[in-house]
Amino acid sequence: MTSAHGWLKRSGVVAVALAAMLVTPFAFARSSATVGAPASTAKASSVTFCMDWTNPPEEFHNGATLVGSDVDIGRRIATLLGVKPQFNYLGFDGLIAALIGHKCDAIISGMNDTPARAKQVNFVDYLDVGQAMIVNKQHFFHVNSIAGLSGKTISSQSGTTEYQELQQANKQLAKAHKPLIKIKLYPTGSDGEEALRLNKVDAVFDEAPVIAYYIKRFPQIYAFGSPQFFSEPVGIAIAKDNPTLTSSIRAAVSKAYKDGSMCKILKSWQMTSFAVKGHTC
Repeated sequence: MTSAHGWLKRSGVVAVALAAMLVTPFAFARSSATVGAPASTAKASSVTFCMDWTNPPEEFHNGATLVGSDVDIGRRIATLLGVKPQFNYLGFDGLIAALIGHKCDAIISGMNDTPARAKQVNFVDYLDVGQAMIVNKQHFFHVNSIAGLSGKTISSQSGTTEYQELQQANKQLAKAHKPLIKIKLYPTGSDGEEALRLNKVDAVFDEAPVIAYYIKRFPQIYAFGSPQFFSEPVGIAIAKDNPTLTSSIRAAVSKAYKDGSMCKILKSWQMTSFAVKGHTC
């Protein structure tokens, strides 16, 4: 796990993080300067990304239109590979199994590049994102550590880094003979947000961009309940038996940062604070 930078500090001021986020597809003109794609991908004329598209601002629907930072980044990578992008929906906890089972070519879904996941798939990191708490203003509270959630009911999504961190916190609380965190799992991030709105949980633990999005959208209801606890790389996952596609996507991500297109996308979603380490937007 990478060292925490403190997302609120990295973003300068909270107002920056909560600025208006776009909800229309982001497009680049097709460029002839591609990085190339493996023969199998080029033959298929497309690259298929699996994602759980219930997590704004990274991937969600604006009406019938699929939008989000990951959607725009996926499209840009496909353009740089010289192919068309396709996006297939799967619940988050089924993404890696689907990738290994060759139901898609890659995963782009706000997935943290963790040591455990890296044993199963290859990662090309493209963001550096942390986690935070969102609370309902009707029952506002603020904690400075996950252990501070002792005895509270917290929403999380199965298979996520946040769920694993809550479980780890409960191990420490058990050793200290303190009340455990009551973890309530929901199939999607938006389900957890609805539970918080209806006061069925005390807080939602999720990625910082997701938290910022909901606070911006519903400022009369939600507020930050914590600083950022961790900061970890977010990566595009590719099957280990497809090293050529891994190399091609790595080259595409590098080019997107170098030519400014990655930063342009992040800026449009108010996410420049989350540029991957080694790059500044």
